[in-house]
Amino acid sequence: MLSTNGIFYPTSCRNVSRDFSAKIPMVLFTVPGSAEGEPSFPCELSLNNHSAFQTSALLRDYFSLDPRVATLSAAVRLWAMLCRVDRQAEGTLPAHAFAVMLVYYLQQETKPVLPCLHDHLEEDADTYQSKYRIGQVS
Repeated sequence: MLSTNGIFYPTSCRNVSRDFSAKIPMVLFTVPGSAEGEPSFPCELSLNNHSAFQTSALLRDYFSLDPRVATLSAAVRLWAMLCRVDRQAEGTLPAHAFAVMLVYYLQQETKPVLPCLHDHLEEDADTYQSKYRIGQVS
């Protein structure tokens, strides 16, 4: 582990920077691909970003219902990255918005691929977790 300005990071991380003046303070870095020739993976690390945590948890639940959705979401996110339309700092949509829009689209099909989990929420959130086996390994 190395330290730069009081920030510790693994030696495998590259291009480490921080933006503590942003609406949600974060540390930005890239992780190189595991094999030669593989692209690096950009990462953003933030704390106390509860809405992002809830969005990630909801997307995880939808992805667990049908593994094809996670694969399609990764493809859409790659497309957004390649077309440079996932750069919120530059005025476009945040990267996770494409996964949220994909889930919505798949719910609106004539024969829906995904259910709307919000329609099944009751006072007890465990109801929807057990109904859709969320968080359970099959």
